[in-house]
Amino acid sequence: MKKNRFLSLCLLLVSTLGFISCSTDVEPLDPAVVLTPPQSSTFFKVDFSGQTFQANTTVAYVSSGNILISGVKSTGQTVSIALDGATVGTYDTDNHIISYNPSPNSEYDYVNFNELPDGNYVSNGSVVITAINTTAKTISGTFKFTGYWSDFTDENPPSPIEFTNGSFTIPYVSQMDNPDCATPTNLTVQRNQNTTSASLNWNAGGTETSWEVVVVEAGQSISDGTSYITTAKPFTLNNLTNQSYDFYVKAICSSDEESGWSNPITLSAVGGGPVVGDGYMNANINGVQYNQMKPFFYPINGGSFAFINELYYGPDALQIQGNSAPLDPQAMSRYEINLVIPRDLWVPGTYVLDHNTNLQSEEPITTCLVSLILPIEGDYIALNEIGTITITEFNFATKRIKGTFSFSYIAASVEDDTEAGPFQVTNGVFDFPFDPEDDIE
Repeated sequence: MKKNRFLSLCLLLVSTLGFISCSTDVEPLDPAVVLTPPQSSTFFKVDFSGQTFQANTTVAYVSSGNILISGVKSTGQTVSIALDGATVGTYDTDNHIISYNPSPNSEYDYVNFNELPDGNYVSNGSVVITAINTTAKTISGTFKFTGYWSDFTDENPPSPIEFTNGSFTIPYVSQMDNPDCATPTNLTVQRNQNTTSASLNWNAGGTETSWEVVVVEAGQSISDGTSYITTAKPFTLNNLTNQSYDFYVKAICSSDEESGWSNPITLSAVGGGPVVGDGYMNANINGVQYNQMKPFFYPINGGSFAFINELYYGPDALQIQGNSAPLDPQAMSRYEINLVIPRDLWVPGTYVLDHNTNLQSEEPITTCLVSLILPIEGDYIALNEIGTITITEFNFATKRIKGTFSFSYIAASVEDDTEAGPFQVTNGVFDFPFDPEDDIE
């Protein structure tokens, strides 16, 4: 598998399901999107290491050119598949990636390819899509592969694992059903004066005239929420308590055609200061405004926090992440901004933002870092991000960080190394509580 082909598949994964990173190291696969508990007629399983992995929840996405599938156990173990194609058939060359993530806290995966001395990759295994049932909206298939530890710099990696007898029949969502049934955007929500009701509004994705709204306690899964159908917007939610809530909206275009879910927007609790799930980031990226961006793992991790990412930056750096479409499998234009602040700068002030080249480095971080992930649809990666960040509040008592930022970047093609730009990210704003599981003091 050529390196540019590998990078293209990686970009597909990051920008659709956030599965793996677009570097030569592979990050943990993400049990993302709306996870579907298996029904009596659906399953996802595979044998390895003398046991049978059987998923508790699944997700599958079929687009006009790709298939993405993931099975997740309640322990967080994940098996995921990405195919460069969207039809029934056998995928057994360089058009597939299969991965097993042994733990949600694992930095690396077992993947179906290994690095060659020349920097390219040799893949193995196969995936056979046996059926795509467009009436029942299920996808079926089989797979097998040998998984290699994805830390290719490790001189003594764990032994490869053989995965056999993989099979699945699971529900899927599709971008192909109705390309005009787009996801609603730019959600806004505000409590009314009586505080027990709130007004929710959004921009329609297209010409649809009805929507489904889900309200759920902030940080909880969308599947735990209460659903409403409405033909009017703004939409008023009544009988709310003083706690914080997340709201989601999707378009209903016909009796059998719906859009994907919107980004969640959070309604803060009445009083009480920081609450679970109420962190956010806003930014204008190359002339387009994105509001209420959340960390990619937002619903899974139970909140929208600033957090210590010790695996990548050590114990003395705080990471802030804003993703323009976390968990939306149909968002081919997703952006993600990552800001990293070293402990020595955990005080109000204005600091230089430098391009993030410190990933997994053993050297301590001494400056604030920024990285930008660009959408898959453009087939570009961001380089040379440089700017400034102003921390307006770093409050150890209320456990909250607030501030602003801006930076420029170059867009480089993953196909031919051509570059464009510089482009600008402006009007960046962030307001996040600290992750309660981190020792930030």
